[in-house]
Amino acid sequence: MGSKGYTLAEVLLALALAVVVVLTLVGLSLTAHTGNQKSSDLMAAQSLAHQWLEEEIYAAQGIPGAAIWAANSETNPYHEKRTMVGHSEYLAAFYSSDVTDPGMPSLKKCHLRVSWWNGAEGRPGYGRLYTEATRYVSKP
Repeated sequence: MGSKGYTLAEVLLALALAVVVVLTLVGLSLTAHTGNQKSSDLMAAQSLAHQWLEEEIYAAQGIPGAAIWAANSETNPYHEKRTMVGHSEYLAAFYSSDVTDPGMPSLKKCHLRVSWWNGAEGRPGYGRLYTEATRYVSKP
């Protein structure tokens, strides 16, 4: 005798397999979205770091008494700046220190650290991220 349909066991097995596939795809999609957001935030932070550091150095070039030339610390920032890009707030800390090479007495190390919070509080992947930019410049 031939059957005209599927048994209950076959239907349940097919349904369970479909659910596993769908849940796996949803999980992969969420992971990809999180990685994409983190990458986007990092690109924005790197762009801001380079832009802000160049602006700071350029603005101080013609001013011998500017804070960038007077500062001499790799641990205490002489200036901080905040901005929002999209849904992320970025904090920049500017550092400036003398290079101790006797052959280059007027060289300054200008360093910028940009930090931001990643992800939603209480969720996996949440934490403070940062990127840095450094330039060596001659004092005017």
